[in-house]
Amino acid sequence: MERQIGRLYPPAIWISEAMVSGKAAGLLLFLGVSLGCFLIFLEILGRFYGRVCQMLSAREARGNYQMERLQAKSVMRSLVEREWRRYFASSVYVVNTLTGELMMVLLALGVALAGRDTVDKLLGLPGAVDRTLPVLLGAMPVIMPLTACSLSMEGKSWWMTQTLPVSRRELIWSKVTLQLIVALPFYLVSEAALLVALRPGLPEAVCLLAAAVLLGGSAAYVRKKYRMTGAVFERYYTIQTESVTQIAADLEQLCEEWEIGPQQTLFIPGCWLKEGENEILVLDLKGPTKSSIKGLKKPILDVLREKAPETHRKDGEKLKLTGEKVAHEGAFTPGNGWQEVRFAAPVKGRFFCLEALSPQANNNIAAIAEFDVLGADGKPVSREHWKIRYADSEETRSGNRTADKIFDLQESTFWMTVDNVAYPHQLVIDLSKVETVTGFRYLPRAEKDFPGMIREYRVYVKPSDFKY
Repeated sequence: MERQIGRLYPPAIWISEAMVSGKAAGLLLFLGVSLGCFLIFLEILGRFYGRVCQMLSAREARGNYQMERLQAKSVMRSLVEREWRRYFASSVYVVNTLTGELMMVLLALGVALAGRDTVDKLLGLPGAVDRTLPVLLGAMPVIMPLTACSLSMEGKSWWMTQTLPVSRRELIWSKVTLQLIVALPFYLVSEAALLVALRPGLPEAVCLLAAAVLLGGSAAYVRKKYRMTGAVFERYYTIQTESVTQIAADLEQLCEEWEIGPQQTLFIPGCWLKEGENEILVLDLKGPTKSSIKGLKKPILDVLREKAPETHRKDGEKLKLTGEKVAHEGAFTPGNGWQEVRFAAPVKGRFFCLEALSPQANNNIAAIAEFDVLGADGKPVSREHWKIRYADSEETRSGNRTADKIFDLQESTFWMTVDNVAYPHQLVIDLSKVETVTGFRYLPRAEKDFPGMIREYRVYVKPSDFKY
C-alpha cells in the first residue's frame, strides 16, 4: 500500500521514511518541497486574488435604463431572489460554503474514473468504497451550510429584514430554498458519478440516492416560545444540545454554542425582552436528538460539560475464559505491517475473542490499529455491523484509544490499553451474525518500534456470548 500511495504522491514516501525510520533527509526533502509549493501558490494567488474577487463581486453599470412593465411575484420567490443576490455578492462566502460541494463532486469523479476495484486495492481494504463512499458524499455538503451563513450575512442590516411585511417562517424557508438550489447540481453530478463507479442494482441505487439526502438534511431549527408577565428583567438560558448551534432571541443573534466546554448559559439583555410572548430560535447544524431550553435567574458557572469517550466495559464486569475452547493460539512476528493468521480448521461463531498473553516490548501496553476476521472464502468479512462487546482496558486519558478504533478504516487510530493494567488483555468482537471463521488479520501501530504490539495470543470463537 505504501508503494501504491508513493506512486500517486511521492512526498508520502519521504515523510513515511522520516517518521518510521528516523531519516532526517526525508523530512527535510518533504518540508522543502511542501514549503516551495506553498510559496508558489501564494505568489500566484497574490497576483490574481484582487482581480478574481473583483470579477466575482463587481457589477457592470448599464448606461441605458428602460422602464419595464411591473410584474407581481410571490413572497417566496422575491425572498429567494433576494437571498440569491446577497449570497453571490460575496466571493468569500461563495468560496467558503461551496468547499464541501466541490469536495463531494471531486471525490465521486475520482472514484468513477479510477474504478472501485482500483481504489479498494490502493487502500488495501476490500469493500471500502462500497461502505464508506456514500456516507462521505452525504457528509461533505454539511461542512458549511449556506443557511447558517445567510443568517450571519444579515449583520447590522437585520433591522431592515425585520421591517418587511413577511413572516419569519417565510424568511427561514427562503434561506433553506437557496441551500437546495445551490447544492442540487453538485448533488446530481456526484450521485451520477457514484452510480457509474459502483454500478449497483435498482434497490441499491435508490438507497444510494437517499443516503446523501438523509445525511445532508441533518440540520434542524428548534423554536422555544415563552411568556413574561410583570416587570421584564435580564435572563440567563441554558441550552443543551449534542452539536454546534446558532442561537437567536427574537431573531437577534446571540452567539454560537458548542456541545462541549465551559459555556452553559447565555445572557439575554432585558432590552431584548418584552412583556408577553418572546421567542428563542436555535439552528442545530448536526441535527438534534434531544434538546432543551430553560430560563434561569442566575448563570451556571461551576459545570464543565466534557465529551467522554465511550468505553466498552461495564463497571465490575470481567471476562471469564476458564473452560472455553481455544480456536487458535500463536505468536506474532515483531514488525510493522499487516500479519495474517490462518486456523488449522474453520470455526463457526458470532463472538470473536482475542486474548493478548504477552507484549513484544517490556511493558503492559497492547495496541491494535486495524483488525479483520477472515470468512469461509479466506477474505475479510464485512465489518459494517461489528460491535465491541468487551475490552478489559481502554486508554482515554491521553487520547480516544477505545476498542472500536480497530475497525474504523483509519490506520492512524488504534485501540490501546492503559499502561498500568497488566497482561493478559482481552477484546471481544460481536460480528453481528454467525460466521465461518478461518483466520484473522492484525495490523499493529505504524510508528517506529511498533509500540504496543502483541506477541503471544489466544483466540476464542463462540456462537453465543462469553460469560462475564
